[in-house]
Parts: sequence; C-alpha cells; structure tokens
Amino acid sequence: LLAAQQADPEIQLLRQWLVGASWPLECPPECSRDMHVLWQQRRTWMDEDGLIWRHRRGLTAEEGAKQVLVPRALRNEVLQSMHDSPYAGHL
Repeated sequence: LLAAQQADPEIQLLRQWLVGASWPLECPPECSRDMHVLWQQRRTWMDEDGLIWRHRRGLTAEEGAKQVLVPRALRNEVLQSMHDSPYAGHL
C-alpha cells in the first residue's frame, strides 16, 4: 500500500502539500476531480510513517476512525476484497 501511494502522482502532490504545510489557497484548476475532493478534506489528512491517512470524525471522539487513502491503482482490488470476500462482514 505504501509503495502504491508513493507511485501515485496525485497522492505525492497531496503529501507535498501536507508535509510542507503548504496547502494552496485553492486547488489548482488543472487537478482532477478526485484531487479537488482531497484538497477540500485537507484538514483531515495526516502522514503516519509515510502512509497517508484521513481522520474521520464520528459523533463522539471515540467514534472517530482512521481511513487509509487508497491509490487509484488499487481501488478496484480493495473494493472487491471488501465486498466479495467471505470475511467482508456481511452476515
């Protein structure tokens, strides 16, 4: 997952903004729709040991959760494994 994040150019741009604390005032117009969404969520992203996560807030502090940023190249595989696996949690 870390290697896939490092290979994704949009995630690298997000990492550059995050680590450098240099978020642009607006997302550059040439960026993709996905990148605009990532920029809008800029206050929720964190870099932990090189992996980019989003802190998702819940109704209470205990309900908050960390969500890993899945690179575009792995999205279908992750979605398929989360929904089609016998361990997917659908009982």
